[in-house]
Amino acid sequence: MHPVLGERLRTDFSHLLASPTLMFFTPTGWEALLRRIFRHSPHLVFTRAEQGIRRDGAFLAVYPQGASLQDPHPFAREESTLVCKWCGEDARLAFPSQRRLRNTRLAIPLCRECRDQGAANSPTFVWGDREEYH
Repeated sequence: MHPVLGERLRTDFSHLLASPTLMFFTPTGWEALLRRIFRHSPHLVFTRAEQGIRRDGAFLAVYPQGASLQDPHPFAREESTLVCKWCGEDARLAFPSQRRLRNTRLAIPLCRECRDQGAANSPTFVWGDREEYH
C-alpha cells in the first residue's frame, strides 16, 4: 500500500490497531475495503493486514487480535475477491493466460480496466472459472 494511505489508516483507526506502527502489506486498491472493515468492527483490535495467497488466489488477510494466521477476518477474505487489488473498483478473479501458470496461485481480483492495462505486461490475465484452468 502506498505509505500515505497507510499513514491515513493508522491515524484514522489508531484505536483499532494493536500497534501505532502497524504496516499494511496490501495492495493500494484494498484501502477502501480496509476502511469499511475497520468501521464495521469497532469492537476488534487488529494486529496484521496483508495480502494472503491460498489455492483459490490472492485475498485481503486482516487479523483481529487473538486470531491465528489460518483464521483471517472472513469478511475481508470474501470481499477482497470482488475488489480490484490495484484500483479498488468492482472486480472478478482473473487467471493467468499462459498454460504453464494456470495451476499456480496467481488468480487475482482485477477490474476490466486494470486487466486490460496490464495486458501489455506478462503474465496476461483472463476471465474464467478456476475449474477451466486445472
